[in-house]
Amino acid sequence: MNHAASYALVGIGVLDLMWRRWLGTGAGPAIALWIAGFWSLRAASQLYLGHRRGDWMIVAGFGAIGLVHLLVLI
Repeated sequence: MNHAASYALVGIGVLDLMWRRWLGTGAGPAIALWIAGFWSLRAASQLYLGHRRGDWMIVAGFGAIGLVHLLVLI
């Protein structure tokens, strides 16, 4: 993992820890969509590394994290 990805992950972690402050604001839906997009992209990118069962489990895990960020918008 490169430093840019680590920086994005730290930022997402901080946002997730502070969700009560931003989720109800005007920017909340955009932030949740951005985070969901990040995790969806990460899930899909796993398939560049292979298509073994473990790769599909990682796709499912990261996809589930993205789905959670979409579900908070409902």
